[in-house]
Amino acid sequence: MIDGIWEPTKERLESLNEEILRLTRMLSGLDKIAEIENNDIGLNRTYFDIFEFTNKLVLNFEFYIREKNITLNVEGSSLRIYADKDKIGQVIINLISNAIKYTNINGEISISILDKGNEVEFSITDNGAGIEKEDLPYIFERLYRADKSRSGNTGGNGMGLAVVKAIVDGHNGKITVKSESEFGSKFTVTLPK
Repeated sequence: MIDGIWEPTKERLESLNEEILRLTRMLSGLDKIAEIENNDIGLNRTYFDIFEFTNKLVLNFEFYIREKNITLNVEGSSLRIYADKDKIGQVIINLISNAIKYTNINGEISISILDKGNEVEFSITDNGAGIEKEDLPYIFERLYRADKSRSGNTGGNGMGLAVVKAIVDGHNGKITVKSESEFGSKFTVTLPK
């Protein structure tokens, strides 16, 4: 370092680039939440089969599932809902991604899609790291990360679950979580049909 200026090395430039990308993702997440909370987004609702859609999205994670030798099952049957397919896709992708991140090698993830009369219940259960009891009330808040060291290692920025909740709320749905540290988590999304 000369006069307080770091010498530009490949490692420093790569590190700076990673930080810029992380901040960009975080700002994008904040923008999405603000749009949803202010009802600035027009939900582009269409009818689609959430069971079929979920199975297609799971295919995008095949590499990561195989890499960790995770058993992943999708249970349910054909079920049509009236929702914004892209935004519900974002919810599903985020929940699957989190389940894979925090499930150990040789772990298990199960996705269940149930018809509950006027509602659809989508749940994802893993036997991964789980969430500490004292963190549960805060996990849907912006920028909140339950385990700062773990989140840094997995690339989390504390925006994912806040975006998920905002999208679910925008659809007049609800999201709940049951979790126990070291025993895994179960996220349940309930949406009107």
